[in-house]
Amino acid sequence: MTPTHHTVAVNPPPRDPTIWGAMAAVVIIFTVVAILSYPVVSLAIIATGVALWLAVGHGIPAIKARFGGQTRRLTIPGLGTIEYRLTPR
Repeated sequence: MTPTHHTVAVNPPPRDPTIWGAMAAVVIIFTVVAILSYPVVSLAIIATGVALWLAVGHGIPAIKARFGGQTRRLTIPGLGTIEYRLTPR
């Protein structure tokens, strides 16, 4: 009788949870509870974030296009004058 060899797949054990994973879980749970508890405030915060994102996305290029290439001066009394220039891409 010949011996039979069985191949057994060996998977490494799962990694232990880290402190960062535990903290992320707590933050996610807290965020979900806060959103569900205060839907109007949550909606206002999200709307403000979107408005800021749009203002930055469209406002900064408009400022660069308007003042691009012009040298501006900012005088600080007692310190001196700062010259800066915005250049469009």
